[in-house]
Amino acid sequence: MSRKQGKHRHGFLKALAIILIIAIGGFFFLMTHTQIIVGTIQKLSQNTVNTKNLFTPLGDPMEGVKENGQYIITEIEYTDVYPNSFLDITYPNADTAEQRPTLIYFHGGGFFGGSKSVGDPLAGSDATALLDDVCAEGFNLVNIDYVL
Repeated sequence: MSRKQGKHRHGFLKALAIILIIAIGGFFFLMTHTQIIVGTIQKLSQNTVNTKNLFTPLGDPMEGVKENGQYIITEIEYTDVYPNSFLDITYPNADTAEQRPTLIYFHGGGFFGGSKSVGDPLAGSDATALLDDVCAEGFNLVNIDYVL
């Protein structure tokens, strides 16, 4: 190997080492500052799923019997300290005093997207469609939104 080739190889290895150090440093920085990653995912998915943190409900509050006979109360605020702090309660029928088992449901979405009414934006199916079926089996259902 000539001297010239040795210098080029040494320079190449030096550049490769610097790139590797920067890449490893960047990886550890992102892994310890995950809000950067979550914020980027939220920005990319803004027009397809709910990624907002609001102190007002996403929909209008309602209370009454649904077409399937289940009784629902929506947009109940459970705290005013954090955004998206609203829940819905669905009962199998209008008798809200009857004691029944209760299922508490938190939608998926990795804490960066989704809502109680739409469900997990990453799921391949509409998981919230099954909630009415669970309620029809005699369960009260509490469906909760949370801070994204």
